[in-house]
Amino acid sequence: MVRLFLAFISAAFAIWLVAGAVSSGRTSASPTVASATPDPFVAQVTNSARNSFAGDMSADGRFVVIESEGDISTEKTATRNNTDGNGEIFLYDYAQRRVFQITNTRPVINPNASPSPSPSPTASPSPTASPTPTPVDPSNIKVAITNTRPMISMAPALDGSNQRTYRIVFSSNAPNPANFDGTDSAPLDADANEEIWVNQWQLVSNLALNTEADKPLKI
Repeated sequence: MVRLFLAFISAAFAIWLVAGAVSSGRTSASPTVASATPDPFVAQVTNSARNSFAGDMSADGRFVVIESEGDISTEKTATRNNTDGNGEIFLYDYAQRRVFQITNTRPVINPNASPSPSPSPTASPSPTASPTPTPVDPSNIKVAITNTRPMISMAPALDGSNQRTYRIVFSSNAPNPANFDGTDSAPLDADANEEIWVNQWQLVSNLALNTEADKPLKI
């Protein structure tokens, strides 16, 4: 009976030691285990009837380079846009919620079989709205112009002027990807190989990613 009592006391003491050792590693300030499920956050960047593909992102998550057939730039003008639906390179700035068009190209169109005379203009009683340009019919394209596979500087260092120099590299077969109107002067059908191109701009300091400060980029 005495041996049974001593065995019971020994077992209870051992349980108490184990419990104390476990509880001693926990304090009220100890962090709790995070959930394995990330916070659900999905924000739509592009809104177009045409395809868009993310190519690369800067290390801080601020800039994303996009390959898109859509007219998705927030800074478009009458001469720099993508209403024709050609594949172009864009830069999305998360800090400013703005999209910049990097390339601006047009495909080379097949020449007309026989030029038709232009009709004489007639007076119009009131101005009419210009029709919205539509994507080029693939059957009319002589040489397709492509701008693909963009990549961006991961984490450029600050220079002596407190600036960061970002670079975007991409492939293109345009004679000048920054502005090519489709004029076939090379001619391109003799050599339309894709080459590597670089776009570069400088940014003074940084913006917080949760602001929408309008600080222009030197694109």
